[in-house]
Amino acid sequence: MFRRRNLSRTFQAMKRRTRSSAPSPPRKRQASTTKRTATGNLPSDIITISEQHARYLRLQGSHLINPKLSGSVGDMVKVAADLFGIQAQETASGFVSIWQRLLRGGARCRCNKAQKDPLTLSELQGVIKNGEGLIRIWGQRCTLHIYDRKDWDIVIGAVGEAVIANRVASVKAGRVTGKDASAELDAAREDLLSILSAGRCATRKDLEACGHNGKLQYSTFMCATMEGHGARIDVDSGNPVMAPRSRVVTEEELLCMKVEQKDALVEVARRYFKAYGPATEGDFRYWMSLSAGPSRAAVQALLEANEIVKVHLEPAEETFAVLPSRKTKVQEYYVTSETAVLLEQPVPPPSEWPVYLLFRFDPLLLAHADKSFWIRPDLKSKIWTVNGIINPTILIEGRIAGTWSYTKSLPNQMEFVMTRFPDGVFFTDAIKSALEAQATEFAAFFGSMVLDVIYVD
Repeated sequence: MFRRRNLSRTFQAMKRRTRSSAPSPPRKRQASTTKRTATGNLPSDIITISEQHARYLRLQGSHLINPKLSGSVGDMVKVAADLFGIQAQETASGFVSIWQRLLRGGARCRCNKAQKDPLTLSELQGVIKNGEGLIRIWGQRCTLHIYDRKDWDIVIGAVGEAVIANRVASVKAGRVTGKDASAELDAAREDLLSILSAGRCATRKDLEACGHNGKLQYSTFMCATMEGHGARIDVDSGNPVMAPRSRVVTEEELLCMKVEQKDALVEVARRYFKAYGPATEGDFRYWMSLSAGPSRAAVQALLEANEIVKVHLEPAEETFAVLPSRKTKVQEYYVTSETAVLLEQPVPPPSEWPVYLLFRFDPLLLAHADKSFWIRPDLKSKIWTVNGIINPTILIEGRIAGTWSYTKSLPNQMEFVMTRFPDGVFFTDAIKSALEAQATEFAAFFGSMVLDVIYVD
């Protein structure tokens, strides 16, 4: 049995341990409602929902509330497909994001449908290493993602040209090798294609053996994935390995099919609003790192096809207090037509929502430009840092209530620190039990046990 400890923020700095004082627990909130309204300049037939309801729909759409996927290979692939990619610059973050959404994974302790056989890290790693349905390639925001391999050509169609152009420009500007190495990059890309075409995997050493600067490896690999030649299969080391397309797709998928950008973006937008709606066109643009034109065209195409509909979000009173512009600024939010049918169904009160330990770069935290739905603006920098890191978060009642971290005191033991934000939801014994249950599952996923859980106010 692990220990539970409480530290006050002041005494933690002094390396002294103490029991923190407990503010009064917040009052329970009522379930959100929907209504048809003519608020501002909105048409009277547009449904208005609360921010609370919107958060519930986003959690549900991204497989965090009411999870239905058990944990088979097909389920892992479905998570990646439904969310159109799981950010995986660091593989651990990508694997945890998938694990968090499966009944054999992080959802084991959040619902009554949990499976007996827990999902292991090696199982998830094997799906990529063995080409069983998931691929790790570059995609939106020019970052590595885990995708359903069947979406490879859609990724290329949506952002392939932009990703290659961005990387070539960096090489030409000398930001990779210290000088313009665009000619050498062209040669390295040709040599890499020769290696992959021969059915062999490639590493930095292979490029260096061909006489190229090893610093061009990242750029060369990035271009290869965006041309459909190969995908990354390294999952547990710092040595990138590029496998040929023939190793990670089926024979039927071997031929790279060209998908026009406009068609690819419509498909991506379709999935985006299903997973992360209600959301704005600006949110979609932000998530995909697109310019306004292609983003607006994709959203407009879905509107004209009646695949998405507009909804209005009624900001909560506490939101008005910190963001008064919300009172006058009307934004167009969209949900899929499938979701719209469910808008008038009541949602449980937030006190009944699960408690979450979301890991670094969780897809939910990457999906929307406006972070105020999740956190007070003055606390935003504690999660989204200036250098692009997204820290692990504690999500309670659909809002970010604090951060968490862990250290390995021994190879198979983890110590967790749960830090509550000022004026955040009070960590009751029930909430602490939920956090500790998830910490236990998280540690087990990495082959460890929980030694200690420290709470900081």
